[in-house]
Amino acid sequence: MDYTLVLLISVFHVLSVGTGAPLEGGSVESEQIKQKVEKYANLLIARIVRLNLNYQNTSHETLEPSIKELEGPSSIVTVLKGYNDLISDSLEGVTQIKTELYILTNSTDEWSQQHCKQPTKSSEPELLKKLQKLKRFTHTVGTKALMRVKEYLSLLRRNLDLLDIC
Repeated sequence: MDYTLVLLISVFHVLSVGTGAPLEGGSVESEQIKQKVEKYANLLIARIVRLNLNYQNTSHETLEPSIKELEGPSSIVTVLKGYNDLISDSLEGVTQIKTELYILTNSTDEWSQQHCKQPTKSSEPELLKKLQKLKRFTHTVGTKALMRVKEYLSLLRRNLDLLDIC
């Protein structure tokens, strides 16, 4: 992956977001991050679906994440970073997905740092840990990670209010 592109997008993102202090009450900022997360979630889900990976879940393991994995911004950041790291650059058509997932993760992390007085460190879900142990099978793990991201973002999209929990 061309890291210059990721770095350039990150710089543009930081410049567009600004560095102002959070507003009193935070309700405007809260709505903005929810809208941004929803927008990126919809975009990423559509891109993943368009990849048409024809993933066959032969392990009979559920791809549907648990609501417990959404314990606020810090857990969302941990999960999205973890899965993004597992998605192989060798999979065709994932560069844009990885870049947008990176932007979504960083936006959520910035929100967490500004909104939460003491952001908690979140542990990784068991399914993510299992995939990390199998990282050497890049194509299979990358494909499964993409499917998990899609399901995770669908769950997040339905529970945007969890972004307000620190």
